[in-house]
Amino acid sequence: MKFLIFSLLGILLLPRIAWSQSVILPDDTLGAEQSQVNQSLDLIEGGVRRGQNLFHSFREFNISDGLSAYFIAPDLEIQNIFARVTGINRSEILGVLGTRANVNGTFQASPANLFFLNPNGILFGPNASLDVGGSFVTTTANAIQFGDQGSFSATNPTNTVPLLNIDPSAFLFNAINRQAAIVNQSSAQGTTLSREQPFSGLQVPNGQSLVLLGGDVQMAGGILQAPGGRVELGGLAGVGAIGLIENGNNLQLAFPGGVTFADVSLINNSRINTQAGGGGDIQINAQNIQIRNGSNIFSGIAEGLGSTNSKAGDINVQAQGLVTISNSSAIGSGVLGTGKGGNIKLIGRNVDISNASQVSSVSAGQGNAGDVSIQADDTISFSGRTENGTPSGILTSVVSGNLPGFPVLSGNGKGGNIHLQARSISLADGAIVSSSIFSLSAPVTGASQGQSGNISIEAGSLTVTDGAQLNASTFGEGNAGDVSITVRDDATFNGVSSSAGSAVAETAVGQGGTLALSAGSLTVTNGAQLNSSTFGEGDAGDVSITVRDDATFNGVGSNGFSSSAGSAVAETAVGQGGTLALSAGSLTVIDGAQLNSSTFGEGDAGDISITVRDDATFNGVGSNG
Repeated sequence: MKFLIFSLLGILLLPRIAWSQSVILPDDTLGAEQSQVNQSLDLIEGGVRRGQNLFHSFREFNISDGLSAYFIAPDLEIQNIFARVTGINRSEILGVLGTRANVNGTFQASPANLFFLNPNGILFGPNASLDVGGSFVTTTANAIQFGDQGSFSATNPTNTVPLLNIDPSAFLFNAINRQAAIVNQSSAQGTTLSREQPFSGLQVPNGQSLVLLGGDVQMAGGILQAPGGRVELGGLAGVGAIGLIENGNNLQLAFPGGVTFADVSLINNSRINTQAGGGGDIQINAQNIQIRNGSNIFSGIAEGLGSTNSKAGDINVQAQGLVTISNSSAIGSGVLGTGKGGNIKLIGRNVDISNASQVSSVSAGQGNAGDVSIQADDTISFSGRTENGTPSGILTSVVSGNLPGFPVLSGNGKGGNIHLQARSISLADGAIVSSSIFSLSAPVTGASQGQSGNISIEAGSLTVTDGAQLNASTFGEGNAGDVSITVRDDATFNGVSSSAGSAVAETAVGQGGTLALSAGSLTVTNGAQLNSSTFGEGDAGDVSITVRDDATFNGVGSNGFSSSAGSAVAETAVGQGGTLALSAGSLTVIDGAQLNSSTFGEGDAGDISITVRDDATFNGVGSNG
């Protein structure tokens, strides 16, 4: 009876015991040098050594939640560890994946890079983490190429490993079916065992690289961190060879032309972060790129770090199809310490930024903010804001001052420039494209110092509606930037607060920037405005409008403000108004619309110059009388 009870207990416990252990099964492709797995100690030893490289091969590779697996290098001379999975199942990394070096019988942190290869797919669970001393590369490629020496293949493994004693040169994708995905759900928090450093999500040491190369790459609430190093995501949906370039500790992918890309997505508060004292590039290459539901990508110079020679890493997001940033998501570069901010570039066939999502470049320390550039073959669109008024758009700024609960900000530098180029550009529903100098406290003394960046727009058509704005302004101590808009065909500004221009705010000290607009045709209606104004201490900038065909200013907005173009010196201002120069094929100003230059403060209004090739019509009064 007692035997029967224990037998039943054993049967009942078998599934639980199997589930609680990692499943790491070496294959026999390495012969006598096959990988040796010590399950009780979570150690992986053995493998094939070829110079500075160490190779491992497995039929299955999974790490259970709460457990770990460490690849043990035989010494500190190993620079790269390669692990492939030759079976048919994806790998599920739910615990710790790491590396160590055996130095005279003592395990130490290993400087080796770790390459993990499984063409069937790879999942990093919510509690997954890395404990590596070098860079980490994970891929669903079929093989890793080593120059002309051969390859290390997961789908066509050989019983021997060639003399692969050089650095890897490429990742080979040759499967007929679509490549499997890499999924990162990791938001683990803790401290690494070998380096005793805190980590968040999947993280590599300072200055190292973190590369995810699919198939599709899906960040589902996951975190990637490479302080001062490099994060790169990319994927192929077909056959191709992706080059690997080593630049110091940085590992970079090189995508050739003509390949079929897979998709990359960041959803559900996913995060990529490379902030440090300098460096920290982020690169994404895909067919379509989605950044949604509170997800964000950040590079920059962290508070208290950097020097005058430091530069934060650049962020490059490049899609063959659609780039979507939505639902309070963000891409940002910032200077909180000392140094220059990194640049942000988005490239796609279409780029859509919506629902209170933003691309921003900020200097709140000592140094210039980085530039922001968006290029699209077809459309760039901005729309949507939250109930509390947070808009979608692009913001570059120099910021100083203090808010309760935050460190004192001391922005001193130049704001980043903004450049947009597309066949069609639209801003709607309160969206903004803005460059500014901004102070969180008054008076201006000790506030942000420098100059806001310039804004340049090149488009086939431009639509600014429903309170959307294009502006370069100063709210601190420094000059506002210039706004340049070049539109081949139609430029339309419609609705209350819809505007383009430059301003010196009431608490500011500095010169306003110029507004230069060139278009095939121009329509300004329902209270929209093209203006340059000063409310503070400084001159307003000039406004120049050149229209090849028809320029129309029509009506008054529901707030009582006229559809207009011009320059103004407000009652609180000390400064000169700017000039308004307008040239058009034909001009229509009706129903309360205005072309104006005015002063209500301490300073003269600017001049107005109007040149019309054909007909000019001024007629009617607005609904405000």
